[in-house]
Amino acid sequence: MIRLENIHKIYKMGENSVKALRGVSLNILCGDFLSIVGASGSGKTTLMNIIGCLDIPTSGRYIFDGEDITRIPSKRLALLRNQKIGFIFQNFNLLRRRTALENVEMPLIFRGVDRSTRKRSAIAALERVGLSDRMTHKPSQLSGGQQQRVAIARAIVGNPAVILADEPTGNLDTASGQDILKLLISLNRSGSTIVLITHDPAIASYSNRRISLSDGCIIFES
Repeated sequence: MIRLENIHKIYKMGENSVKALRGVSLNILCGDFLSIVGASGSGKTTLMNIIGCLDIPTSGRYIFDGEDITRIPSKRLALLRNQKIGFIFQNFNLLRRRTALENVEMPLIFRGVDRSTRKRSAIAALERVGLSDRMTHKPSQLSGGQQQRVAIARAIVGNPAVILADEPTGNLDTASGQDILKLLISLNRSGSTIVLITHDPAIASYSNRRISLSDGCIIFES
């Protein structure tokens, strides 16, 4: 489903150039649960941004679901992100004044889905993550683990081809973090393709594939 071929990413910092990725090649198959592991500055966030179509490589090819991402216009890229990629962030990124249900509906609003259909889909997504009794609660009324479950429901509501989880347990206590990882495993077993970004090898052990990055290069794969 995803193929990266000799991906390089160079950022200009004034007169200097920073090589964030150096010739990364990677295949992600449908149904994979892949962890990308690396310390700060290893290039894992840059790689996530490229996989998530939030950024484009300086050179190399990125094929997503048969389409060459490096050659499509920005409007098409934004549409692809909305339709085929679900994002889960460390800081949840929920709208504080909106209920859990309204937060989960948001990607479908941008997709132009009618109100009744998106409400049904959002309710089903919240039920899937175990929050059927918290739909009318706002983020301030939810625990950290519950907020992350809302974020996961938002990520899966549009049935994306791939879910990108960026340090999804980083702001949670140990018990809540393990609950979120078990939920990701359950989603993967149900057919979701998941890419997990983490600095922690213990968290990466929950996935069935792992790559390690250092200085913008893949140094280990298992």
